[in-house]
Amino acid sequence: MIEVNFSPEDMEEAIRVAKLRNDPKMEAGIKSNLFGRHKMNEATSHLNGVMAEMAAAWLVGSEIDKTSKLGGDKGAPDFWKNGLSYEVKFTGFPNGDFIVPYRDPLKFVADIGIVVNPGNTPTRVKVMKWITREDFLDNYHVRDYGAGDRAAISQDKMTDIEELKYNITR
Repeated sequence: MIEVNFSPEDMEEAIRVAKLRNDPKMEAGIKSNLFGRHKMNEATSHLNGVMAEMAAAWLVGSEIDKTSKLGGDKGAPDFWKNGLSYEVKFTGFPNGDFIVPYRDPLKFVADIGIVVNPGNTPTRVKVMKWITREDFLDNYHVRDYGAGDRAAISQDKMTDIEELKYNITR
C-alpha cells in the first residue's frame, strides 16, 4: 500500500476536476450508479474517484483525463503510460473489491486495474493493489453490490501496488 497525500494545490485541482465531471451531470439529472452499504453523494463520489485516479497516475508517472463526459467514460481507461492502459476504482471499504460497473467482465478493457481506498485524512488516499486484465478475467466473480450484478475481484487476489510501481519505474 502506498498512501498519497494531496497538497492544498493538488486538492484544489482534484475538486476542480470533480466539479467539472459532476456539475453537468447534476444539471442534466444524470445520477451515478453508486453502490455499496454507504452511498455517498454525487460530488463526494466524483472527488474520491478523481483523487484515486490522480494518485494512481502519479505513481506510474502519468496524468488523468481531466475532461468531462456527460455520459461518463463508457469504460474507457482512466489514463495511459508506456502503451499500457489503466482503470482505477475507489472503494470506501478497507480491503473492498475492485468492482467494474458492469456484469460482463469482457467490458473491462484496460491492461491494468488499480484499487484505491480512503486514506487516514480527507487529503489522503491509499493506493492498494493492481491486477492485469488477464488475471482479472481468470479470477473475477459476479456479485450484486446494491445496483445490480457487477464483475469484481477481491483485493486478496490482486498484487501489492509496490510491485507495479517497481516494475514501471525501474
